[in-house]
This record gives sequence, structure tokens and C-alpha cells, in this order.
Amino acid sequence: MGNVISLFLAGAILLHFKWRAVFWFPALLFFVSGIQFLILEKDNPESAGFKPKANTEQDSLSAENSDSGSRHFLVNPRLWQIGFASLSLNIMAWGFIYWVPTYLYEKIGYSISGAAFRTLLFPLAGCAGAVFAGWMTDKLPGYRRTPVIVVMLLLAALLTLILPAIPSGMKIAMLICLALMGFLIDGPHVLLAMTLAMDYGGKKRSASAAGFVDAMNYIGAAIGAFVAGYLVDRCGWQPAFHFWTAAVLATVVIMLPMWRNEK
Repeated sequence: MGNVISLFLAGAILLHFKWRAVFWFPALLFFVSGIQFLILEKDNPESAGFKPKANTEQDSLSAENSDSGSRHFLVNPRLWQIGFASLSLNIMAWGFIYWVPTYLYEKIGYSISGAAFRTLLFPLAGCAGAVFAGWMTDKLPGYRRTPVIVVMLLLAALLTLILPAIPSGMKIAMLICLALMGFLIDGPHVLLAMTLAMDYGGKKRSASAAGFVDAMNYIGAAIGAFVAGYLVDRCGWQPAFHFWTAAVLATVVIMLPMWRNEK
């Protein structure tokens, strides 16, 4: 939802203020958010009044998957696999969300604010995709995450190839494709960055695992934004979409061994 709100605010600000205001409003929101976080945030469930959680079979499984020391944590092959998969996926997810407003402006003919508003479809549908992906993993025997990730990303790769082939006059079809891509990308993104990371980090190291995977996310975002911009500038939009498709398929390839191990 944060992406949705930020894109909506960016479009609204550009409609009524000069472009520099786009930088002032987020700074104000960060300030307000920091104050409420300082006042309201709790360190753990116990400090919020909840009883300590009893150990469960799932906790035992997580503890088995998690190594006891920091040194072993860093050589946990599953966490590195999840980290590189998340890096690859974020090359597409963030590179795409950075550049799709420009694509809608330059190639489709929307105004700057119109492109920003229509880009909302990607993260907005992504909210539904995240809920759907979590619901699907709960329905599968053994709470398996990887099959959901792989299937959704294969469909996302197909749509990433289709989107630039849609004629500029077929705007409704293009926006539907954009929304479906958000749905199919954000679901696996949440499973990789949060659920799987904490599963394999274990009860005592879930925060470290999530932080490690999130760091890989930012590396992927930086790579995706830079390389996509370079390709668009030098070669046009088609190679950029091929690059994003390759990043999604690379994530699938990285995750396939984990699917076999989950069977």
C-alpha cells in the first residue's frame, strides 16, 4: 500500500505544485511517521501485552533449518538461495516500477500525472497478489511456498513479454496487463522477502534473515533501475522488457531446486 499511496501523492502533487514539492511532502511524511513509530511501536509481542508463544512443530522445523551462530547463518545455502532469488526478482520489480511511468508517458501518450496515476495499478494489484500468494501457501500441504512463487513468476514473465507488444491504442488491454503483472510479481516478492526468509532464519534469527534478504532486495533494485535506464537510453524499450523478463526467469531457475526439496 505504501507504493500505491506514494504514486498517488506524486501524481496529485504534480497536478497542483511545482516538481520540487514532490521532495518536500515525503520528507514531512517521514518526520510524522518517525514520531508515531517512536511513540507506538513495541519491541516484541510480550511488550504489547501478549503472552509468550509456546514452541510449536513449525518452530522446531525453523530451528532445524537455522544454524546457531552468526558464522553458520552466513553460510546457510538456503538463505543465500532466497537472497539471490529476491535480488533477481527486485531487478524487475523495482526497475519496472521506476520506469513504467516514463514508458506510459513516452510510448502511450499519457500526461506525467496521468502516467503516475495509472502506474498505481501495478502496486495496487500487487496488494491483492500478496494476500493471494500467502493464502495459497496456507492451502498447500506442508505450507509450501516455492510452487506458488514459480507458477506466479512464469505467468509474470509471459506478461512482461506481452506488454510492449500491445498497441498504444489498446490502452485498456495494456492497463489490465499492467495490473496482472503487479498481482503476479508482488505475491512472490512478499513470500521471498518475508515468509521464506523467516522460515529458514528460524525463530531466533528471523530478523537477521529478513534483513539479509531485504539487503539483497535493495541491491537488485539498484541494478534494475540503472541497467533498465541504460537500455532504454541506448537501445529503446524492447531490450528493457527483455531484461526484465530475463530477471524474472532467473528467479524461477534459482527457486526450482528448492521446489524439488520441498516435495
